[in-house]
Amino acid sequence: MNANRKIKEIKKLYEQCKFDKAESVALDLLTDKSLSEKELSLVYNSLGVIYKEKGDFKRAIEFFEKGLTLAKSNQNLKNGFTSTTLSNLASVYSDLGEYEKAADLLTKSIDILKNNPAENGQNEVNAISNLASVYSNLGDYSKAKVLLEKAYETSVKIYTENHPSVSIIMSNLATVYSNLGDYIKAKQLLEKSLEISLKIFSDDHPSVSTTLSNLASVYLKLGDINKAKEHFEKALNLSLKLFGNRHPNVSMLMSNLATVYAEKGDYQEAVRLYSQAYENNLTNLGKEHPTTGNILYKMGIVNSNLGNKSTAKKQIEEARAILITALGKNHPTINEIDANLDTIRKEESKGVALNKREAREKAHIIVKDWASMVGTQGAFTILPGSDSFIHTTAAIIMIKNIGRLYGFDLSSESTEHIWKTIAKPILGGFSVTDALGLIPFIGWAVKAGIVINAGKKIGEELIRYFEERSRLPE
Repeated sequence: MNANRKIKEIKKLYEQCKFDKAESVALDLLTDKSLSEKELSLVYNSLGVIYKEKGDFKRAIEFFEKGLTLAKSNQNLKNGFTSTTLSNLASVYSDLGEYEKAADLLTKSIDILKNNPAENGQNEVNAISNLASVYSNLGDYSKAKVLLEKAYETSVKIYTENHPSVSIIMSNLATVYSNLGDYIKAKQLLEKSLEISLKIFSDDHPSVSTTLSNLASVYLKLGDINKAKEHFEKALNLSLKLFGNRHPNVSMLMSNLATVYAEKGDYQEAVRLYSQAYENNLTNLGKEHPTTGNILYKMGIVNSNLGNKSTAKKQIEEARAILITALGKNHPTINEIDANLDTIRKEESKGVALNKREAREKAHIIVKDWASMVGTQGAFTILPGSDSFIHTTAAIIMIKNIGRLYGFDLSSESTEHIWKTIAKPILGGFSVTDALGLIPFIGWAVKAGIVINAGKKIGEELIRYFEERSRLPE
């Protein structure tokens, strides 16, 4: 067996994103007892990189540690291989959310390179870039920016600008600029990074997916929701094609796309995507991973917007505990979480009325506002070919807000049941021909002149429904 040829084949298969085939060739090569320690170290490192890309972090660590043990015991491999493997191992711990451990390994990698100038260059650039990403994850964006700018300058000197390493560093630097609020500069860098990636790789490469996702995040911060949605969907479809629906990257992109739907006001679709991303993350990375905590936090915010205050508070408090353990209490996200929790607690404290009279007065205001809003925007819809009305997010929130006044914290299933019990009989009395107007590509929307009266009738019935069941004093 020609080991050198096989190692080159593994590298080529990896670059072509044929990870299963690359894994198979590498595992087969391990059975060759004639491998030199250098060749064996390369195979171990290759398998570590392959498993990291596939999201199998446990096996990635296993092979990186095997390579590290071998490199430390061989004087010829001690510096360059040790430094590279430390950096690769650190990137896995970073993916696992163990940022302090990753930072320690990367510092050791950089120290080895500083003491061995002959090993500098690409290895140092990679280690510095990885360390910058760790600082960025820890919320120290200024420190990350300094390191990435240094890595970018060095990488441009070593390579031409149209090189994969340069493109990756540009994308990471853009993310830091975005976190620091410089969205225009971030957008410019990401567009350049995407241009380079598309030149170097095929359209279906992980680097393309990552840059598309980063660019989508910037569009979202710039308020261009449609472009954000378009780029997140492209990135998600690409990752699904490359990795399947259980990969950590897919969970992250589902979460990002959920954020777009939340921004558009489609909270139900947002919750669906967040829930799927959360379940995937539990399987892939575990409950204590910061990404899991972040998804849970965002899902809590959406539940709060849907009126599920107690569910939202529970999810956000749980997310806060996860993120403090993973990131420390001084991370910027913790301040944001605390502010949102404070708002939810204040809303909870004033949500329940003191008595039925107060609940009635406040409920009538909610109904009046809702009926006026549906008259101009439409809140009852019927899908073409259907004979039954469905309720929108606005209707869900209205029912939950009235329910909360009377002391009920309703689930989405409960609000749907209440809607069917109360609203459908009222709406069913209207003629479809008179009440509905066709809106191309969207569906049928109830016309404004008819809706306001229907909305008021629904509101009165809702108030009567909750009054009969509430334990509030008169």
